[in-house]
Amino acid sequence: MVEVDINNLKRELELASKISNNGGSIDEFKKELKREKIEEVEKNLLKEWKESKNKKIIIDHNHFKTAEHLLNTTIKGYSNCTILFGEGGIGKTHLTFEVIKKHFKGQNEGWEYKAGFTTPLAFYRWLYENRNKDLLVLDDVEGLFSNAKTIAMLKSMLWESNGKRIISYDTSWKNAEDLPSTFEIKARFIILANDIPKRHNPHIEALLSRVVSYSFNIGFKDKMNIIHQILDDKDLSLDKKEKCKSILNKVITETTQDLNFRTLERLISLVCYNKSKAERLFKETIEIDEDLSLVLKLVKSGLGVKEQITQFIERTGKSRATYFRIKTKVSKSH
Repeated sequence: MVEVDINNLKRELELASKISNNGGSIDEFKKELKREKIEEVEKNLLKEWKESKNKKIIIDHNHFKTAEHLLNTTIKGYSNCTILFGEGGIGKTHLTFEVIKKHFKGQNEGWEYKAGFTTPLAFYRWLYENRNKDLLVLDDVEGLFSNAKTIAMLKSMLWESNGKRIISYDTSWKNAEDLPSTFEIKARFIILANDIPKRHNPHIEALLSRVVSYSFNIGFKDKMNIIHQILDDKDLSLDKKEKCKSILNKVITETTQDLNFRTLERLISLVCYNKSKAERLFKETIEIDEDLSLVLKLVKSGLGVKEQITQFIERTGKSRATYFRIKTKVSKSH
């Protein structure tokens, strides 16, 4: 006897009927069925991930405390959106999930999450399908701030007109035939980004004027302090923790490129793999920011500022503005 999933069979028959009534073909039916099954798998995967329980790591730093309050202004309904932006791997996503889970207390149906690449049409569909959720989280979604269509949607979904936020999108794509061209969205938003490009672009400025935004950048010394906090909370033997600390102190400097909390995870995996080879292997994975290294040497050289700039331009071929941008970064990290 062949076992049949009645719910799946019913869904497939309803879908076939819908496509047939609209003059669709068998190929369209198969394509639509495949898309629905993929979406079902994705929803189940996301549900499991949202319900997973990771060890809570408490990071004692003013940036995190400020960001938590700003996230709560949106989560608790006092604003339509909070944007946290700053370099990757410094805990924006982790902090956001901790604050969300604390608020929703396991009621994960009230919020939804999206990351990675999206097209304007796919983004519009996702917004429509989740329009009545309490909270939507957009985490490093590629193209979000660089596509004119998605920027227009962002502006509409974040600003009320006559007490409502209305999103519109006109398209002739067949894949959008089941979508309205206009709808009201009630969800609030948290947007996490490594960077917001072209911040002085009038459209981006208009967008940022509608939200609570916060630059989540942490200096070198603070990063190292937080990395040590995280390491102390890790479920590792004392000797492995000490080995990690020893390697960090020997290898990591202010000129280490892309230093973030993922750097620690990489080190831990190497120490667990082979303690005796971990330092050499870790060094091989670390890159140095040559421009930052040069600016640090010039600042400490005793040369006048004009001579520092001249040498920087001669050695790197880069501009005076780049020199001052890096120098400002050095000042902020101390």
